[in-house]
This record gives sequence, C-alpha cells and structure tokens, in this order.
Amino acid sequence: LRIIDLLGKEVLHSRYAESIDVSSLNNGLYLLEIISSDKRYSQKIQIDR
Repeated sequence: LRIIDLLGKEVLHSRYAESIDVSSLNNGLYLLEIISSDKRYSQKIQIDR
C-alpha cells in the first residue's frame, strides 16, 4: 500500500496494514495504491480535517 501526493512523491508506504495512520499528511488530494501479486487498485482520496 502506498499513498502518493499530486506531485508524484510517495508520502506513505506500508505492507500488510489493516489500517493506516494519515495524521502526518497535510490536507489535500492523494492517490492511494494497493498492489498485490496480480492486481493493482488505485483510488483518489481526500484528507480534510
């Protein structure tokens, strides 16, 4: 699992996580990618506190 900012920089990387802590990330849009051995899932997410 990884989260990428809109500039393409990886801001969070985690393996085998049931939940992730995004408290260190600034508000804004990010791309969430989940990659397994044979599939890739991408979703835009917005952090707004």
